[in-house]
Amino acid sequence: MSIKITELHYLLMSREGFTKEEADDIINEAKKLVKKGYNPEELFLDINIDPSYLIGIF
Repeated sequence: MSIKITELHYLLMSREGFTKEEADDIINEAKKLVKKGYNPEELFLDINIDPSYLIGIF
């Protein structure tokens, strides 16, 4: 499922070299994990992304 490009997309694409589709997949998977109860701050800290990028995504 394609979603609107966010700052997190730009970060994943520029810093990590992901395509938009790969960034979509990562963000969608993160959303699923958060819905299952995973702490969003920990989720992004696990992959070295500042949790401030979560604002407006969840």
